[in-house]
Amino acid sequence: MEAPIDMSQLPPAYIQSLDQIKTLHHYAQAHKSKPREPKDARTLLMRHRSGIEFAKKQPHQRLSDANTILGIIVGQPYMPSTKSVDELEQITIAQLRTETHHKGKVLLVRRMGGLILARTTIGSIVVDETGTPEILKLGHGDASLGEDGLLPTSVVIAIKEPYYTFNNEKAGELRVDHPSDIVHLRVTDSRVPASLLLEAEGRITEIRSARELKEAGNAALKKKLYVEALNCYTEGLRESCAGEEDIARDLYRNRSQANLLLERHEAAKTDALAALPDSSDELSKLVDAKAYFRAGCAAYHLQDFKDARSLFDKQLQLVGTDKDGKIMLSKVMTRLHEQEHGEYDFSLHGSRLSKAYPRVDAADHLTKSEIKPSPGRGRGLFATVDIKPGDLILCEKAFCVLFEHEEQHFKAVKYDVRTGNVTQGTGALWKELVSKLYRNPISAKAVMALSSGGYTSIDAAATSPDDIAVIDTFHVHDIMVHNAYGCSTPSKKQTQTHFGLNSHSGEINSGIWTHASYINHACVCNAHRTFIGDLILFRATKPIAKGEEITTAYTQIADYDERQKRFTEHWGFQCTCMLCTAEGADTAGDRRGRTRLERKAQTFQERNKLHDDAHPPSTKRVQEAEGLATALKVTYDAKRFEGVPRNAALGIQAWLVQAYHDRHDAASCLTAVVEYFKLLAYEDVVINHATVTLRAGKGSKVNEEAVHTLQYASKVMLETGKRNAAVKLDDLAKELYLIVNGVVDGYTGLPA
Repeated sequence: MEAPIDMSQLPPAYIQSLDQIKTLHHYAQAHKSKPREPKDARTLLMRHRSGIEFAKKQPHQRLSDANTILGIIVGQPYMPSTKSVDELEQITIAQLRTETHHKGKVLLVRRMGGLILARTTIGSIVVDETGTPEILKLGHGDASLGEDGLLPTSVVIAIKEPYYTFNNEKAGELRVDHPSDIVHLRVTDSRVPASLLLEAEGRITEIRSARELKEAGNAALKKKLYVEALNCYTEGLRESCAGEEDIARDLYRNRSQANLLLERHEAAKTDALAALPDSSDELSKLVDAKAYFRAGCAAYHLQDFKDARSLFDKQLQLVGTDKDGKIMLSKVMTRLHEQEHGEYDFSLHGSRLSKAYPRVDAADHLTKSEIKPSPGRGRGLFATVDIKPGDLILCEKAFCVLFEHEEQHFKAVKYDVRTGNVTQGTGALWKELVSKLYRNPISAKAVMALSSGGYTSIDAAATSPDDIAVIDTFHVHDIMVHNAYGCSTPSKKQTQTHFGLNSHSGEINSGIWTHASYINHACVCNAHRTFIGDLILFRATKPIAKGEEITTAYTQIADYDERQKRFTEHWGFQCTCMLCTAEGADTAGDRRGRTRLERKAQTFQERNKLHDDAHPPSTKRVQEAEGLATALKVTYDAKRFEGVPRNAALGIQAWLVQAYHDRHDAASCLTAVVEYFKLLAYEDVVINHATVTLRAGKGSKVNEEAVHTLQYASKVMLETGKRNAAVKLDDLAKELYLIVNGVVDGYTGLPA
């Protein structure tokens, strides 16, 4: 999730950068629809070459450092083109007008020189049929494709319905925000003007036969030039003719491998299946088995494990001794079990995490919830079965996630010209999400169906007549803003660290989980989320009945007014949950007074930190804490806050629990624990030598401090010789630990 930014916390240089962005936006609006100003070709090319050289000197510059923040502007949205090149009227660069979306037009150009591969855009110089040069900036281009995959020099580039705007230096430039607005035309295409015809720099046009193109593709594949290999195989399929069916099948099968390596899993599966004839001889069986294997791998990456099982079964029917096929089938069976039963080896998954491998190989378990209309809130997630506290509600892999240590990650301060809002967060997720949607456009439907806060776009399933998936990147942006979760940093000890407290961080790592995105907010929710790599886990914090809506807390902001402001600005709603209704009925003065007391209590806790190996606090300090706790509790109206957490008093009450424990005051410790759970709005709270009872109420909440308080109570019982009660309290602590940590790894209970 992106966070509103406190401008006072930004260094002056960043504030100046944001001011420049805003000034540029106002300048562009003031110069809208003006004729394009001519540029000197020599100067343009020299500056572009300097930009390329500068980029080469810093190819691995890390932009995730704490002191490095990029500025991003989200401009006025314009729709991607859904028309074919033939439906559009051709124009020249000289006919462009500033800050204008040239609807119904197309511009044919070719690339001159190299590309500037920046973090947010890809820059080039292009020239049209009149020889007029211009700057081209491609936003959201998939840099992993390389120069020839993005803007090849061996083709003519058709820019559909081009947008002409201004860059940071107030010079005009072509801006392509939707990658589908770029169409590659072969130099043999009749639509290409004679003046743009050129000798192709690639080898594709030098080789004409399908067989030669297959060999060229194979050579490129060995060199890990996957885009070049893909283009060779595609060109070979165009050149193949009757009588060359075997060559065509080879091309499909090999292109499937190239697509797999480029993470185009949908295309990889289609190609692999297209390569399958009847397996009539031993050689055919071997190559068909290879095609089934590649199709199975593609289905596996698409999380279609039932189809993957069928495909690997067919592969092994042809070549039953294949080791790789057996390994993949075994993995598929594990994924199917996870998917159906929700039973995972989370310890194993966590142990395999590292910076090099931050994503978990696991299936989604979603059968306990379904998407349904939620009255007054659009759509929501509802339980399909009764769910007990601590039960796993769902487990889902991210559709797309970026972690702070990854090369493509960078922090950004973003200015949205539509709202005037300035936010901070990861700047790369938008670009990465767009790239992933283009790689597998069928899978894009689930993402594009998510809420975008009212953005009106094209049909999410649209495909242009040029056979390119059409995805509105501005729509993707608003989906990302309204649905991204912040997540913790993957590590081998992620499941054992301090209760997954990074699980609500939205400024470092973030991603999109399509099913989990339908969970609506409630400050007193019934589901708590944690993370293992790119897996998001939700566990029930209280009983959830079949048909009941599942809710989670979007933010942990304690202050009522700040919380409501965040809801309004970021998600466009006001929360009316039990807690917000009770706090909202307080006067502003009452809330300010409570906040002042809470800060005083927090300051006290900071100055009087308790440690297991330190001296216990003095009677004077305990009495001071007791006074603060009492003062905070009386700020809550007893009737109005019945059954609702009293959050401001929780911190100092937890301090008292530990203080009494450290002073070996068993009776006061147990009384303080009971009081703590009453503040959490638990019902039927009884903790004594004979009885241990805790029941979550409708408005109760759970947190990591609750685990600690139960552990202190358990220790007190053990120290006073009440082992049975100690064990019951330890079991309860472990149950709450499972909820707030997601897994039981790392829990340290009573000695045996």
